[in-house]
Amino acid sequence: MELDETEARKKADDIISRIWAERNHQIIEIMNGLMIEDRMMNRMRIFSETLLHNFFRMLWPYFGLHKYIMHEHLDSFTVEGICISCKTDLVTRDRSGMLVISDWKTTRSIDIDKENLQLNVYAIWGSDHFGDDVEKIKTQTVNLRTGEINQHLPTKQSIEIVKQKILLETERMKDSNEATFEAIPTIEKCYSCRFLNKCGEGKKSIEYSANQTYALNVIDGD
Repeated sequence: MELDETEARKKADDIISRIWAERNHQIIEIMNGLMIEDRMMNRMRIFSETLLHNFFRMLWPYFGLHKYIMHEHLDSFTVEGICISCKTDLVTRDRSGMLVISDWKTTRSIDIDKENLQLNVYAIWGSDHFGDDVEKIKTQTVNLRTGEINQHLPTKQSIEIVKQKILLETERMKDSNEATFEAIPTIEKCYSCRFLNKCGEGKKSIEYSANQTYALNVIDGD
């Protein structure tokens, strides 16, 4: 797998410039009423450069040995007629031919149970899409801050548990209504929520005249 660091940096800078030019329609926090200073764009660039630096210095020696298949791929699969959508960050094959599905992380800590659920979903998709046995698929979280790779090897038992969870949650949603799900508003979630304009509890939890501290910390990862 080949990748040019200079080209990657240029592409990242172009993406940030494009997002910032359309920030009123591209950045959820701004759409939800948070005022963000222009220096935010520089923070975004610094953050992007840091992650790319870490990737090429700490992770590229590992991924460079893989065969590239696809990245940022949006697809779906079915579990007993239920359509499940997922978007994979990177799909490769290692030197042994094993399918490897990687999920990028940029936060300092992760919820292990939540991640294992997500990784098992990726394994189901991988098996459905490529025809590989789920126990011959490797899924992993890749921390772009620290260079840490946490590998997860799905089993038929763990995959069956996830499938049953999907079926149970689907039935629960069919039998529920809006009042069934209690709102848990927090500043962190509400400012980044695409559905804030429809949530009374969320609107009450934030002040639209809030200062810039939270928005800058989102980029810093604090």
